[in-house]
Amino acid sequence: RVAQEPVAKREIAAYEKAIGKVKSIDDFLENDRVYRFAMKAFGLEDMIYAKAFMRKVLEGGIDKPDSFANSLTDKRYREFAETFNFARYGSATTAFGATQE
Repeated sequence: RVAQEPVAKREIAAYEKAIGKVKSIDDFLENDRVYRFAMKAFGLEDMIYAKAFMRKVLEGGIDKPDSFANSLTDKRYREFAETFNFARYGSATTAFGATQE
C-alpha cells in the first residue's frame, strides 16, 4: 500500500533512475537520495548517519564467514550487504539483475 502513495512513488522512481549510475561504494554513500532510500527499505533508517559503519558492512561483503556484515547479530546488515554486494560484483552491483543468480 505504501508504494502506491504519491510520495513513495516519486521516491521509488528517483531511486530506480539513479541506482544504475551507482558504480562503487563511494557513489552509493555519496548519493544521499539513493542511500537513504535503501537504508529505509531495509529498516535501517536509524543508522543513516553511520556512513563509516555502513561502508564497513559493504566493503566486507558476505562471502567470507568472518566478514563484518556476517559478524553482526542484526541480519538486516547481512541482507543489505548481500543486496549491494560491491565486494562480489564491483561496478556491476547495481546493474539490473546483478544480484540474481
